[in-house]
Formats: sequence, structure tokens, C-alpha cells
Amino acid sequence: DGTGAPGVRLARLSEGTNAWLVAQWNTRIFGDTSPAGTRVMQVWVGLNGTQDISFAYDAATIGRNAPADPGLTVGAENVTGSAGAQITGPPAGSYVVTATPGQPGGILTYSLAVQGRSRGVQSVTTTLTSSNVLGTTRVVTPVTVTR
Repeated sequence: DGTGAPGVRLARLSEGTNAWLVAQWNTRIFGDTSPAGTRVMQVWVGLNGTQDISFAYDAATIGRNAPADPGLTVGAENVTGSAGAQITGPPAGSYVVTATPGQPGGILTYSLAVQGRSRGVQSVTTTLTSSNVLGTTRVVTPVTVTR
């Protein structure tokens, strides 16, 4: 709840080599407008290809529980939501989550016969969808007709 609190701020930060997207929460527990209800934390998301997410908590927020309803969940998951992890209970400190970038998971081979009707360069478009990949993979392959 952002009532009477600075709310959520976003920034892109860099020290010249690495960059992060940082979201900072200065909010209150829902329904608690007292200073004791304030929670301050940041999430740092690495933008340079290294898969890292850091959860940083203000000292006054560490160890402070949330109300039973709606509760508290701190964790990270992949873009499709098919893998992730979370801590149990309130944060006991700051956390860094790192992951190994995905590796190609398989090979798909197919063959087809095409018939050229005129000379020149045309293209064949192949699309692939998967429950493990967000969106549709699209590959355009040029085909040269010579006769």
C-alpha cells in the first residue's frame, strides 16, 4: 500500500561496465499507516547477460513479518514461470539469485520439397512454438532458384 509513502521508483544504474534495473519500494503494509508499517527494499536485475537478481532490504525491514493475510513471498522465477525458488518467512538479510543461462535443449530437423516457378531469390519461413520458450521462434531461410 503506497498511501502516505513515497511508493515505488525505478532506475537504470551503471558503474560504466555493468548495468542494472533497480526497483525500490518505500511502501506500507496494507492498512498500516504508522511508521512501523513502512517497508523499504530494492530489487536489482542485472542487464549485461549475467542472470542475477539481488533483493536488498533496509535494516529496519529485515526480519519483520507481513500480516498473515495476504502474507509474504520473496523469490525469483524464470520468464515462463516453470522454474524458480523462494525463501520461507520474512527476509533475514539481503539475497542474490544467480542462474546459469539456458542451453539449447534439443534439435528439430525437418525436410520439405519446394518447386521454384521463376528464377531469383525467395524465402521459406519456419515458425516454432514451445511451452518452454516465450513467444514464437521464426527463421527465414533464403532459397535461390537458378533454372
